[in-house]
Amino acid sequence: MHYQEGLDYCATYNGATGNPKRIKELVIRSLKSTKVIGLLSKEEHDYFHNETVRLLTSLNYMPKYICSPFITHPMSKSDEFWELLKTVNVVLVGRRAKEAEPVFQNRGVNIVETLKLEGIDQILSVQKQLESKKDQWDLAILAAGVPATILAERLANSTNHVVIDFGHALDVIIDGSKFDFDRLVEDFNENSI
Repeated sequence: MHYQEGLDYCATYNGATGNPKRIKELVIRSLKSTKVIGLLSKEEHDYFHNETVRLLTSLNYMPKYICSPFITHPMSKSDEFWELLKTVNVVLVGRRAKEAEPVFQNRGVNIVETLKLEGIDQILSVQKQLESKKDQWDLAILAAGVPATILAERLANSTNHVVIDFGHALDVIIDGSKFDFDRLVEDFNENSI
């Protein structure tokens, strides 16, 4: 099965850089070690839901805790979420982490570190940086596509801190109603040439 089919146009934008077989192995390992997993329901996207069920069946694996992969979108709009963030030291990781920092700070959140994460090859470096500073942060918000999926599980297990693969909710926080995934991909692809 080729689970990346149809996603080639956004693969580099989503950090899926490198050997597809290796990426698949890393994502599956992460999937099997993550405490709460966001998976698409039939209502959210019938085709990808069915493909996810096929994948999980082929792996003979069923996660214990499942939520919507879009749960972070309403979280980002929740006053309770923002109030919780004010009580901890937060790290932002991803292409737009630095851009998001002032938005979080304006909401009263203490951002102790922002790191860029572009592609699979940078996962280990970012992981080591954050592990070496684990006493300085309590919660990490990652928005870096496939690398975030892999790093979130690793970092949570190695530091015993809360790590959230926040996905495009970070873009929504930055862009608001102007968020346009296809436009972000298009701009990224044009600027990467």
